[in-house]
Amino acid sequence: MHSGKTFSIDMNIKRMQTAFKVLLLANLLFTVGDSMVWVYLAIYIYSFTESLLLVSTSWLLFEMIWMASQFIWGYIGDRIQRRSLILLSSVIGYTSSLAGVILLVNPYMKIASFAFSYLFVSGYYLNANAVGTLLKDYSHGEAIGFIASVYSMASFLGSILATLIIFLGFSIADTYVVAIVIVLSATFVLPKIIRLEKQITIPMRKGNVVRGGYKSLLRDIRVVVIIISTIMFCTSLSTLLTYFPIYYVEAVKGSLFLYGLSTSMISLLSLMLSPIFGKLADKDVKGYILTVGYSYTVLIAIALSLLTIHDPLILLIFVSIPAYVGYSIGQYTYFTNITTKENRSRMISLFHSSEELGYIFGYGILMVISLIIESQNLFEIVYFSVVVSIGIAVLSAMFAISLVRNYTTTKAEEQKEKMS
Repeated sequence: MHSGKTFSIDMNIKRMQTAFKVLLLANLLFTVGDSMVWVYLAIYIYSFTESLLLVSTSWLLFEMIWMASQFIWGYIGDRIQRRSLILLSSVIGYTSSLAGVILLVNPYMKIASFAFSYLFVSGYYLNANAVGTLLKDYSHGEAIGFIASVYSMASFLGSILATLIIFLGFSIADTYVVAIVIVLSATFVLPKIIRLEKQITIPMRKGNVVRGGYKSLLRDIRVVVIIISTIMFCTSLSTLLTYFPIYYVEAVKGSLFLYGLSTSMISLLSLMLSPIFGKLADKDVKGYILTVGYSYTVLIAIALSLLTIHDPLILLIFVSIPAYVGYSIGQYTYFTNITTKENRSRMISLFHSSEELGYIFGYGILMVISLIIESQNLFEIVYFSVVVSIGIAVLSAMFAISLVRNYTTTKAEEQKEKMS
């Protein structure tokens, strides 16, 4: 009897491991294609609208759709508990929308099709992350580290591939055709996850976890603190770096080519750091402090470099250090440790929406600063932006540190369950 139960558990673990590997492959394919689309998106929209206003309005529309759809996908994912089906439908919906972008002639219809595609991008990433953390339910940090690493690698590959296609003389629309083919190839691997999801049993965790839907999550002080801290962190990051490309090229007289290389460097460094931070975040409260603390340290270092360094190369070295990777993995691990399969998707939707809200607040702050400084001097605008960013980052850090008191790893929960 005991050996039969052990065999069943071993088979369940094996299926979870297999499904996780397949998920990483699907994520790689989806993100490579998705990255190819967004590399030249602003330029592509401008090419058929010839309006900067429509470009900025489109981005705002995409952000709003992303935020709104997060709550919907989070609810659906938790309700049906078949998140792999959402992944497959998102792939089909995304590629169909991109095909519409290529085939449609009317500029507004093209933008509408882009916006519709963003709905499916939102659904894919949210539920892919939920599935990944559930498949490694006692090592969330490790799961998030691997997933983030794959995203970073795919983003790098996608941007390089899109650039290569343009370099060879093809159009941006041609890169979208290639992107559609790559994303659609995920449909060949996702059915395996769908089959395995039926056979896998996700254990119902005990301990100090939050149960219930959005209302229950928002009543938990830990969730509220994560949301506030994340909004502030992303506001700080957005305020700090949104104007940096313009500042770097126009004020510091840096090379546009070098700036392009720095964006690739961020992806590569994130690729290397993500698994390390994932392992750290799984350990204990010290791991959480190190992962989250890394991001605040880098954020402040970048801010100070903008205030004190005017050498283009040295400045770019600081800015090329990925600031968000530690914070994201640390907080992701924290909230997956306090949620279950019943509300994991909804918690992820709250986190992602907090990120987007933070970025929007950052854009708003920059608009206000730009209006206040009548001279429109880039040095002055960046100086005030940096000062505001540092202040917000400090407040965010205070909230993040307050979570330490209630930090519980899933490893500790697992040991308690075994003892009981």
